[in-house]
Amino acid sequence: MMFQKYIPEIKKHALDDYPNESCGLILKSKGYIRCDNVHICPRESFRVDPKVIIEHGEDILCVVHSHPDGPNYPSKADMVSQIAMGKPWGICAVYGSACLEPFFFGDGADKQPLVGRGFRHGVSDCYSLIRDYYKEEL
Repeated sequence: MMFQKYIPEIKKHALDDYPNESCGLILKSKGYIRCDNVHICPRESFRVDPKVIIEHGEDILCVVHSHPDGPNYPSKADMVSQIAMGKPWGICAVYGSACLEPFFFGDGADKQPLVGRGFRHGVSDCYSLIRDYYKEEL
C-alpha cells in the first residue's frame, strides 16, 4: 500500500488532537507532516491553512484528516473537496482513545480488487465497483 508506512503517525496525530479533527499532508519529500486545523469549528471539520497548501504545492501526495467519533467514510464535503484538489485523501476515524485504520480514496490512491473488496460508502460502493470495472476492462 502506497501510504501504509505513515499509518502509525496518522493514528497518533488523530488521537493527540481528539476531540478535534486532525489534519496533515503526506509529502513526496518529507512524508507525513502535521498541520494545524484552522477551521472555526475544529470538532466538526478541518481546514489546512491555504498558505501551507500553496507552500507545498506539487509536493503534496495526499491530504489526511480524522473524523472524531466517526463516521468511517467520507462526508459529501470530503468527496467534493478531494475531487477539486485532485489528490488522494485519507480519513482516520477516532473514538476517544482508539482509532480505526485510516483509509485512502480518490484517483491516485491504491486500487482495490474488483472481487472481494469491502464496502465503504463513497469509497468502495456499487458506483465505484462499476467505475473501476469500466476503467480496467473497457
